[in-house]
Amino acid sequence: MILSINEAATYLQLNPQTVRSMAADNRLPAGKVGRAWRFHKDDLDSFLRSQYAKVNDGATEPTNN
Repeated sequence: MILSINEAATYLQLNPQTVRSMAADNRLPAGKVGRAWRFHKDDLDSFLRSQYAKVNDGATEPTNN
């Protein structure tokens, strides 16, 4: 499924300007059709999974003292 900026922002629960900025900075997978950004939902899902992986990689197990 292909999403517009507003649809991607709703899906990611972000402001549309944040999504636009992240796409322009190559921090979010997107492509331009003319002047409009477009997002594949599967790519956004993969992006989200990669963000969880980064958080989980930095996590440490609690220690019992």
